[in-house]
Amino acid sequence: MIKRIKYGDSIIQYSLIKSKRRKTSQITVTPDGVTIRTPQTKTIVEVERIMQQRVQWIFKKQLDFAKQKNPSLSTKSILLVRGKNYKIQIIPKSAEKTRLVGNTIEFHIPQKRYKIKQIKTQYQTYLQKRADVLFPKMVKKLAREVGVHPTKTNVKQLKERWGSSTITGEINLNCNLMKASEDVIRYAIFHELCHLKVKEHSHHFWNLVAKHMPKYKESKKWLECNGVRIS
Repeated sequence: MIKRIKYGDSIIQYSLIKSKRRKTSQITVTPDGVTIRTPQTKTIVEVERIMQQRVQWIFKKQLDFAKQKNPSLSTKSILLVRGKNYKIQIIPKSAEKTRLVGNTIEFHIPQKRYKIKQIKTQYQTYLQKRADVLFPKMVKKLAREVGVHPTKTNVKQLKERWGSSTITGEINLNCNLMKASEDVIRYAIFHELCHLKVKEHSHHFWNLVAKHMPKYKESKKWLECNGVRIS
């Protein structure tokens, strides 16, 4: 049986296979598609609930397989900086640097020929340097609005998360947030700052986020739908 589930603006198609012998449900994601195997007694509503609980993981796995088929970066790629799209331009035999010029992101390299890995590294370094300057300033400003006092702001290339906060009051932010728009960056920072007041994701927490960013759901949804793509 072929079913569908929505995730943001994407539609994920999956196969449902029921078995009398199966006692638990299992979701598998392969390059060929998504399959959920369940006991015969599971209703469609229960299956959809299971799929919804795992939909972000499924979406990420599908993107990972897509990246394996199609290289994530080439000279024809479009790169994101602060939520805007930039075309790539390679400038050979030049002092190494990266800069934005109009709708183009220029990668100046010392040698005549380039390697994709080199451009990836240079792009990542550029994002890190800009985030190192921007994010601490934003944290300091937004922290005053929330009424908290973070002890330190760390900007790193985190895996599987956009940010975190510690019991000692440190805020950790993913430098890849530099690819997102300012509203999305603000949401990610507000999210972690509010955790300094409310640890769990309760209604108290989300009410606090909404107090400082009433339209936070738009940015939250954007990260859920595009987060894997820009990480």
